[in-house]
This record gives sequence, structure tokens and C-alpha cells, in this order.
Amino acid sequence: MNRLQRSHQPTVSSVLDRISNTLRGIKRQYSANTLEPEAAHRQVDEVLRNLTRLEGSDSLPDADLKRAIRSVKEFKENLPHHKETSEEPELNRYGQTIPNQFGKGRNQLDIDMTKFQQLLQLGFTVKQIAEDGLLGGVIHVNTLYRKLKENNIQIRSSFSNMPDDELQGLISDYNRDHPNAGALEVQAYLKTKGVNVQRQRCRDILGRVDPLGTATRWSCTIQRRQYSVPTANSVWHVDTHHSLIRWGIIVQGGIDDHSRLIPFLRASNFQHIKGYCKVFCSGCEELWSTQQNTC
Repeated sequence: MNRLQRSHQPTVSSVLDRISNTLRGIKRQYSANTLEPEAAHRQVDEVLRNLTRLEGSDSLPDADLKRAIRSVKEFKENLPHHKETSEEPELNRYGQTIPNQFGKGRNQLDIDMTKFQQLLQLGFTVKQIAEDGLLGGVIHVNTLYRKLKENNIQIRSSFSNMPDDELQGLISDYNRDHPNAGALEVQAYLKTKGVNVQRQRCRDILGRVDPLGTATRWSCTIQRRQYSVPTANSVWHVDTHHSLIRWGIIVQGGIDDHSRLIPFLRASNFQHIKGYCKVFCSGCEELWSTQQNTC
């Protein structure tokens, strides 16, 4: 029994199914004239990268694999390229801006750089620190980057300079014992060893150490689809929220996918389908009566 069977990972066939679904989705978007060239090229690049990782596997002959890679490359060549920008010069909307005669504007933020550096050492990214308000409030990410530049703080200096050979040895040992581990789990393991490396570097080395496992894990990721809603009341999204279930509270709600209108949002103490249907129908009646009164 090989390592893939022992770890209960998907097989090569699941990778091929994911590749087939991806290419069919791109073709469907092209037929519906909703294709985004940049996203399509990025998806095809992922397909080619994971097809290359299947080289050397016993489940797929090399001749068939090379033929598949050649077909995907031809498919990529037939895709439309990125939309070219207009050659017309862009208007300078701020050319006539009058400087503020009363000074520089609002006071600058008082950011604790010591705490900022501690958060960076703990592994938080600048974007997480800014958007999650870890410094006491939500800050624009460009403000933090400007503060780093003013204080001559280099983010790259916080990463380890371990050679690729030693880092590959650590990742290979961990992957041998934990074959299902992805890049984030491996990166967290390295941090426990005092080794802080970039996520992309960890992904690249993990792809070289275990190419087949990387491809099979890629086939299990959720493939998000793009769709368009023509008018209001065409598609409603309904769901329940159970974070307060320990207190007997269940939040039930729905939202219109086109107008973002919330037709119903209730907190109840029951989870039966009949009760949910009652809340749904009451929301429909309330929305219908509102439309009748505004017409």
C-alpha cells in the first residue's frame, strides 16, 4: 500500500476530474460571453502546473500525460488575451487641486511601533494588522507600510535565511509523517521550530518534495464559480447561523442576490423546517405588502 492510499488522499483521477471541470467552466464562460481573460489564464496556468506534478505517477502513462499537457497549452493559446487599455490619455482630475492653506490636515495616527514589530514577529501580516484593528483600530494598509518605511523596518529581515537544502529537509521529514499537511500547516510547523519563511517559498519547496500530494490536495479545494443575476427576486440566498446555539438562539435570514435586500432576518429558538418555512413566508408577505404600498 503506497503513501497516498495510507493517508486516504484523493487519487490521480480526482485531479483529472478537477482539471476537466475547470476547462469546461472556462469554455462555458467563453460561450456565454462572460469570460474574464486574466482569471482564465490564471486557472489554465494552475492546470498546467498540476499536470506537470503528475509526472512519474504510475496511474497515468507518460504519453497520455504529455498529450494532455500539449492539449492544455493549445487551449491556452486560443484564449483571448488581456483587454488592452485605451490609448487616450487619462484625465488628471487632481491637477487643479488647491493646497490646504490651514496646514497638513488631520493629525497623524499615533502607532505603537514596538507593538507593531511584535505582531510582525508573531507572524501577522501587515494586511491582517491593518484590517483586523490589532493596533487599536482599523488602519489603512498603506499607512502601515508608510510607517515601516519611515522607521526603516524591513519585513524581509524577519524571515529566516535558512538555505533551501536544509529547509527542504525539514519539510520532507514533516511531510513523511503528515502527508495530508498543506503549505499553511507546514509553515506553522516551521514556526514552532523557530523558522519563519515566506508562504510562497514554503509552497514551492512542498511542491518539489511531494508533487503528487500537492496536486491531489489542489483537486479538493473549493472551486468558486462566477454567475450573474439578471433582476431582483431572481435568486435568494437563505441560511441559518448557529453561533448562539448554546443559548438556544438560532438566526435565520435571507438576502436578495441582485439588490442585496434582506427580506427576512429573525432570531428564534427552533430549528425545525416548518418554523423556518414560517419565517420565510412571513418575509415574503412583508416584502410583497411593501411593494404593493410603494406602487
